[in-house]
Amino acid sequence: MTIVRRLLALVATLGVAAPSAMAQTARGLVRDNDTGAPLAGVVVLALDSAAGVRARSVASAVGEYRVSVARAVKLRFVRIGYRPEEIDIPSGEADTKTIDVAMHALTQMLAPVEVRANAKCPKRDDASSTFALWDQARAALLNAVVAREANPPRSIRLIYKRLRSLDDAIVEQLVQIDSTAVTTRPFLAVLSSEDFARGGFARDSSGLRQYLAPYADVLLDDAFMSAHCFRSRDGGSARPKQVGVAFETARRQRGRIDVDGVVWVDTSARTLVEVEFRYVGVSDAATRARSGGEIWFRQMSNGLLIIDRWHIRSSGANERPGHDEFGVIPRDEGPIQAIEYGGQVVEAAWPDGLSWRAPLGRLTVRGEDSSGHPTTAFELRLRGTNYAARPDERGVAQIGSLLPGPYRAVVADTLLGRIGLAPPTPTRFVVSPDTLVDQRVTVRDAVQNFREFCGGGGDPNEALLVVRVRTPEGLPATDAAWEVRRTRAPGRDYDEQFAHARHPSPDGTLLGCLRMRKGDAVRIAVWREGQPIVIRERVLTSDATALGIVLPTP
Repeated sequence: MTIVRRLLALVATLGVAAPSAMAQTARGLVRDNDTGAPLAGVVVLALDSAAGVRARSVASAVGEYRVSVARAVKLRFVRIGYRPEEIDIPSGEADTKTIDVAMHALTQMLAPVEVRANAKCPKRDDASSTFALWDQARAALLNAVVAREANPPRSIRLIYKRLRSLDDAIVEQLVQIDSTAVTTRPFLAVLSSEDFARGGFARDSSGLRQYLAPYADVLLDDAFMSAHCFRSRDGGSARPKQVGVAFETARRQRGRIDVDGVVWVDTSARTLVEVEFRYVGVSDAATRARSGGEIWFRQMSNGLLIIDRWHIRSSGANERPGHDEFGVIPRDEGPIQAIEYGGQVVEAAWPDGLSWRAPLGRLTVRGEDSSGHPTTAFELRLRGTNYAARPDERGVAQIGSLLPGPYRAVVADTLLGRIGLAPPTPTRFVVSPDTLVDQRVTVRDAVQNFREFCGGGGDPNEALLVVRVRTPEGLPATDAAWEVRRTRAPGRDYDEQFAHARHPSPDGTLLGCLRMRKGDAVRIAVWREGQPIVIRERVLTSDATALGIVLPTP
C-alpha cells in the first residue's frame, strides 16, 4: 500500500488501546514560515511507524489544531499552496504534547514530485509541473474530506431536478429544501474508491441508470491516478488566475462508464475551485445530452473547504412528468434533451461562529381580494417544491432561498388549497441569483371556490365535505378502501352508512364532494388491505369542510 493510499483511510485497528495511550493528544499552532501568520485549514495527520493514518484533524481559523496521537510516531501537515511538513512526535508519558510548526509557501504552487504517470499515457514535457499541481489539488481535496469529518457545519441545503429542452433551456425544475442539522455525509451521490475500481461511475438500479460523481475520496486514490492520463490546462480569459489539471481515461473498457475532466485551481487564492467532468462509454443519447457534471468548492475564512454547489447531467428524453400534491405538473414545452440532478448549500454555520449564506433569489407575493384590498386568506406555494409561506397581517407572503430558474407560484385558498385541490392558474416567474421578484395576485373567495368544485349549491342548511386521501409524499392515494358513516346527533353510534367504495378518483377524493346537512357528525375510515385503518371524525357546522387524510406507507 502506498503512502498516498494510507493518507486516505483511517486504520481499522484503532479499537483497543491502553487508557493512557488513548488519552494522548498533540496540539499546537501552525504558522506561515515567512509572515508568521496563523494558517487555517491545515490538515494534520497522525502517522504510525508504517505511515498509516491513526487520526486526522484540521487546523482552526487561528491555526490551532488538536489530534489524537495514540500509537502515532509522526505528524504530517498538509495544505494547498504549501510544502508538506513532517515532525516526529516526542516520546514521553505526557497526555498532551505541544508541537508547533511553520509551513513554507510554494512558489507558483509547484514543488518537485515523483512523476507517477500511467505507462499507457503519452510522455509530456509538462509532466512534472502537472503532477506538482495535481498534488496541490489533492491537498485541498483532503481538506474537504477531513473538514467534513472533524468540523461539519450545521447547514440548510436544497436538492433539485431540472429538465432541459433541445436548446438547453430549463423546461421544469423540482426543488426540495432541507434543514439537515449536522452531518458528515457527502453532499452528493458519490462512490467509494472500491466502487470505482470495481464498476466505474454508473450503477443500474430498478431498471434506471444512476451516474455517480468523482468526489474527493476517488480523486485522491492511487487507483484513479493509475487509470488516467494527466496534462495541464490554462484557464484563459474565462478563468483568469486559474490552472487546470485535465484527466483522461487511459484505457477504455467496453460496458464501463468512466469520467474525463478537469480539476481547476486558483493559483492566486491558493484554493480548489471546481471539478468538471464528462462521462465516457455512455450511449449516443447520453453523449448528445453532454452527460457529465460539475462540483464547485468554496473556501471558508476558517480554512475549511466545502462543496457549495454540484450537478450531474444525463440524457432525459423519456423522463416522466413531475408530481406534487396538486397532481401532475403540466409541461408545455417540447422534447427533453437532458435531465440534471444537483444541489446547493443555502447556508452553513460552524461552532466557532462563522456562517455563510448563498446569494439566492427571493419572492414576495401581495394577496388582494376581488375588491383590491389586502387579504390574508391564502397560502403561497411553489409547484414542484416544498416551499410554502403564509401571509403576514398586511397580506404579504415571502419565500427566500430560491434556486435560479423558472417557478410556478400557486396562491392556494384556506379550504381546498390546504389539501392540494383546485389550484388557480399558476403565476410563472423566473428567479435570478440575489434578486427579488415582487408579484400581486388576486385571491379567490375560498367558499365560492369550494362550491364551484362541488358543482354549485347554495342551500343554507347544506354542508359540503371534501375528503382527500394522500400518501406521506403528498401524492393522491388511489388504492385504498373507504367508508363514510354519519349520525344526526353527535356522540351517538354511526349507524347510517353514507357511502363506501374502493378509492375511485385519480385526485384522491372520496366521490369528489359529499353533500350532507349542517349538524351531521361523520366518521371517515380509510385503509389499505393489510394496513391499519385511519379514522377521522368531524361535526359539520360550516358551509364547507376540507379534510386531508394521510395513509401510512405500505
